[in-house]
Amino acid sequence: MAAEIITVSEARKNFLKIVKELEKIRNHYIVTRGGRPSAVLMNYDEYFSLMATLDILSDKELMTGVARGLTEKREGNLFPFEDVLGEPY
Repeated sequence: MAAEIITVSEARKNFLKIVKELEKIRNHYIVTRGGRPSAVLMNYDEYFSLMATLDILSDKELMTGVARGLTEKREGNLFPFEDVLGEPY
């Protein structure tokens, strides 16, 4: 999805309209000031999802486990769900 680029003046003038749009769709705006990127406006759910993803990716222990699991899958070292938890999935 491409970001819409707007100036600070445009953002100020259309702020309520932009917020209402962002409540409905996952979109984002890059706000420029003096012709340079200054801020980003985005849908709250998209922001929350992005922050959660960054938290996961920054957890070295968790990412090591994910990498190990992917390696085991690639090597065929998998166990049926029932064997691990004793009940069918």
